[in-house]
Amino acid sequence: AKQSGTAAFKAGRFDDAVAHFTTAIEADPQSHVLFSNRSAAYAKLEQYKASLLDANQCIKLAPTWAKGHSRRGAAYVGLRNWRQAIVAYEEGLTHEPDSA
Repeated sequence: AKQSGTAAFKAGRFDDAVAHFTTAIEADPQSHVLFSNRSAAYAKLEQYKASLLDANQCIKLAPTWAKGHSRRGAAYVGLRNWRQAIVAYEEGLTHEPDSA
């Protein structure tokens, strides 16, 4: 399901990507990468609240993985919550300062 989700995402079929990543999450609910990927797909669909929830779950599973914080920042940008976006991006940079 993860590979199908990635292929759908790359093809711009974000609804399909969400569905495939959801199936993958049901099979592996501890995978922070799957929550990150679904967060990105939701953001592409402009479903920023769902994107934020998945970013938060990603961070809960892998708190020092900078990409999760980046997903959170992107969701907050979509929600036009600039201050929280900055906080999220800065937190990510504390874990991977060379990613700036």
